[in-house]
Amino acid sequence: MTDVSNHSVFLIPYIIFLFFLGIPLFYLEVNLGQFTSQGATHCWKMAPIFKGLGISMSIMSFFFTIYYTMLVGYSVLYFILSFRKELQWATCGSWANCVSNFSSLTTQSNYENTYKYPNDRFLYTFLGQNFTETSSSNITNGTQYGKPVLPSDDYFNNYILNKSEGIDFISTIDWRLVLCLLGTWILIYICLFGGVKVSGKIVYFTSVFPYVILLILGIRGWMLPGMSDGIYFYMKPDVSRLRETRVWNDAANQIFFILSVTYGGLITLSSYNKFNQSTLGNTLLVSVANVITSIFAGFVMFAYLGYLAHITGQNVTDVVSQGPGLAFIVYPYAVTTLPVAPLWSILFFFMLILLGLDSVFAGIETIVVTVTDQIQILRRYNALVTFIVCTVLFGLGLLLCTNAGFYWLTLLDNFTGSYAAFIIGLLECICIAYVYGSNNFRSDIEAMLGPKNWGVRLYVIFQICWSFITPLVIIGLIVFTSLNYPPLEVGNYKYPRWANSLGWALMGLILSGFVFYAIYAIIYFVIIKKNSFRILINPQPDWGPLLEQNRKKVNYYYGKHDGYLVRLFDKITKKTLSKQKLDGSNSIDIDNNGEETSASNQQARNQVEIEFTIRL
Repeated sequence: MTDVSNHSVFLIPYIIFLFFLGIPLFYLEVNLGQFTSQGATHCWKMAPIFKGLGISMSIMSFFFTIYYTMLVGYSVLYFILSFRKELQWATCGSWANCVSNFSSLTTQSNYENTYKYPNDRFLYTFLGQNFTETSSSNITNGTQYGKPVLPSDDYFNNYILNKSEGIDFISTIDWRLVLCLLGTWILIYICLFGGVKVSGKIVYFTSVFPYVILLILGIRGWMLPGMSDGIYFYMKPDVSRLRETRVWNDAANQIFFILSVTYGGLITLSSYNKFNQSTLGNTLLVSVANVITSIFAGFVMFAYLGYLAHITGQNVTDVVSQGPGLAFIVYPYAVTTLPVAPLWSILFFFMLILLGLDSVFAGIETIVVTVTDQIQILRRYNALVTFIVCTVLFGLGLLLCTNAGFYWLTLLDNFTGSYAAFIIGLLECICIAYVYGSNNFRSDIEAMLGPKNWGVRLYVIFQICWSFITPLVIIGLIVFTSLNYPPLEVGNYKYPRWANSLGWALMGLILSGFVFYAIYAIIYFVIIKKNSFRILINPQPDWGPLLEQNRKKVNYYYGKHDGYLVRLFDKITKKTLSKQKLDGSNSIDIDNNGEETSASNQQARNQVEIEFTIRL
């Protein structure tokens, strides 16, 4: 679920952010995508100056898919390595980077009385150790330097990753990781090749089957000795940690990531929904299911952590891990102690592969749709565009296959979401509540779903969230976490200043999509074309449902607004646009380079409808 060292205290900010950030933003995006039937860029035609939000979302999805497919690649490698009679990471073998290539304890008495492992295998390697004898019956002159390390830890960091000394020490590229990454991208392309209809069917399997595996692993974990210690640790919150900014930042990041809000994927996938499909039901179902899944996964994983603590004679606090430790270090070692260990390992990493693919599909689809929306002639070559996107992302991902790749992966993971996602969410709320107008958006949802739909009846709750609660929570979150935002670290390694600066620059690059497009729109459409600034905060003539049969249901007049910022602008300038029907002839089409639009554009929109049908 997240950094497990926060255990159940993490659930407090997690649930708070779910109700005040996750659900309101999810409901906003799913309605926006379904109402317009368009991707993350064209859906903002109700206020064209915000079109750059879609570009920022696509850039964020671009970075996300680069590093997340590498995590799937790790899982693929572990999945392949699990097809062995004995799991390699069970003991310190010939691959190990520990002195004398063995697992041992500081003294013979400790080994015999506390840490003896079934079948006379040792549990820990000691970095910097020096033993003159290595047999379990004759351990002498034992000395210890540093913290004990699980064999699976040594296996992951020194055999799988072959980690260098830091992010700027790149010397080799691992062919195993390259092949696994390539295989992951080939699998992704095969799933997306047939378009959203094919990938949609595949998602049913990739979304549901992991629950089956998680249940199987849970039943097994709850039967293990020591599992109750892990569950108790999981359910006992350390409230003092709520004072740490990292806990709140991680909780918010997890909500944005799990629900896919502000990444563009939710809008893109919702654009394929039926026009009258219940959006409130989808919102609550996905949100509640994610919460239950997260809590349930915690019970499963902490059962294994309790078991690991039991067999090592330690406290649960000594075996929890941060980052990828749970997936690639702690849990893989725990399953080595079980009967038929390779089977449990195969199930676990197969589950991670399915979950990873499910997350990546939406990101790729967002990027592809953004490209084809901007260059509409490419819509008929959707498979080719998908291939090019996958190839480019694979090429960029090769950096993560080097011996410094994990440092780069962590950098991307920490900086290409977080504040960028928060700011995009804030701008979404401003656009809907204060520019387009939340009452207008309510009318759109009512036209789409009908006045008796519960999403319309309970709309005032979301209206309050978008107007006040969600923006204030995001602003407070940004201020609170930025006051004490620590430099990036991985274990004992502190990233150099230039790496942290690069991370902030990548975050700025994501937001530059919104900023640069807004600047371009002002310069071109207002200064050069000498139009009123109001056209940038007023809907384009073709705003609304893309398909003609759905547009007929919308009773909207161009120039009619209740957005506070628009009314304030009108009050200052003492100008308003004349009220015209949605396809009025005297309005400006931003996507048509500011040229005047007329009724003849209906034919062009019909062509778009045909192209969209082909894309479906």
